[in-house]
Formats: sequence, structure tokens, C-alpha cells
Amino acid sequence: MKETIIATLINLLNITPKDFAQAIGASTGNVHDLVSGRTHPSKTSKEKSCSTFHISKNWLNTDEGNPFSNESE
Repeated sequence: MKETIIATLINLLNITPKDFAQAIGASTGNVHDLVSGRTHPSKTSKEKSCSTFHISKNWLNTDEGNPFSNESE
């Protein structure tokens, strides 16, 4: 099974799912569902992830390019 984009992001950031959840204001259970692929990131969780961790929106949506780009789109 392919790793989810949120699992990849957490690994790249070298943080725990709990730390990720706290940083974006989500529950730990919600983040575990995102990591496992049971649910998909909402627009709000994507926006918070991008602004909190300076993640490329394009990478988060397509899994292509540099995850840590400074794009503003």
C-alpha cells in the first residue's frame, strides 16, 4: 500500500502524528485516519499544513515537486 501524503509529510517533518495534530489544530484520531488513508485531508487541514510547515500546496495536492517550496498559490 502506498504511503499517504500526510504520512509522507509527517515523516519528512520528523514529527509524531500527535505533534502534527497539535500544530494544525486537529485531533490525534483525525490525523491517524489521514495517515492510514481512511479519510482525506480537508481543505482546511491542507491550508493549515501549508501555512504551519511552509509546505507547497501543489506538492500536497499532487505529490509532485518540492514539498518545501515557497510558492504562494
